[in-house]
Formats: sequence, C-alpha cells, structure tokens
Amino acid sequence: MKHKKTILALASAAVLIIWAICVSTFFHAPHTPSLPEGYVNDVVSSKGIDNVSWDDFSQYPHQDVGSGNYVYRYDLPDDTHLLISGPNLDDPPMSVTFIGTDGTEIKLK
Repeated sequence: MKHKKTILALASAAVLIIWAICVSTFFHAPHTPSLPEGYVNDVVSSKGIDNVSWDDFSQYPHQDVGSGNYVYRYDLPDDTHLLISGPNLDDPPMSVTFIGTDGTEIKLK
C-alpha cells in the first residue's frame, strides 16, 4: 500500500512538472518579428511599386496562404497584414495589398 502511494505521488509530481514546462514554454515563446512599421512605404518610395520584388520581403517571416498562385501574408505591427501575390517568384509580384483589421483592402498594385 505504501508503495502505491509513493508511485502515485511520483506520477503526480511528474505531471505537474510537465504541465509547468508546457505553460512556461507557451507564455515565453519568442515573438515572431513582423514587418517594421513604415517598411513597405520605404520600399515602395525608393523603388516604385512596379519594382517591388519578393526579395524585398525575404528576410521577414510570412505565411503562404495561396492556392494556385504564390500569396504571402506578412504581419504588420498594428495587427494589419500585407499580401503580396503572383504566379511565380522570379517575376515581381502582380498584387500588393494591405488588409486592415476590419478586412478592408487597400491595393497598392
């Protein structure tokens, strides 16, 4: 009987330790950097909208949300998003669009 209590206590302690590690990892996970504020405007101003390339954004993480076309979504600091899309990565994107927090779209190209 005493042996069962010891095993139960060890199992409970192991579950608590695993739970604590999971919670700690969740709350202290590194934040994925977003496009810096003003970055898109700087690129468009310096290169012109028709010369914006996929490489201009390659250093920032994105989500590939396309189906059939390449559509990359970049998070912006104000919880808005930038979508760039096109049929291939060798040519400049065909579309560059800001998506507002309410879903409104502002097409730059």
